[in-house]
Amino acid sequence: VTVTLAKVAPGGDKVVTGSSRSRVVLVWDAVSCRPLHKLVNRDSLMDIAITARGEIAVTDFGGRTKLWNAVSGRPLRSLGLHGEMAFGLRAFPQGHLLATYN
Repeated sequence: VTVTLAKVAPGGDKVVTGSSRSRVVLVWDAVSCRPLHKLVNRDSLMDIAITARGEIAVTDFGGRTKLWNAVSGRPLRSLGLHGEMAFGLRAFPQGHLLATYN
């Protein structure tokens, strides 16, 4: 699968990658270049983000925005933000704000 989306945590220790044709996002250890977790959903991926400290990955799969623990790979919560697909996600450096747009 070709990677069409990639975001680097500002701290530089984690990277999240995915493909708009895929239902999978990978969380990578940027130092060892090895995948840490595979985040899977049933819909096509629209966008990804990762918080400044690399603790939380954010995905939008076909209108379902999810927060994931990037350390454990477990889902934290689903957000019903738009009722439509979010075409963009942004986690702010302070770590407590998330912006989406459609």
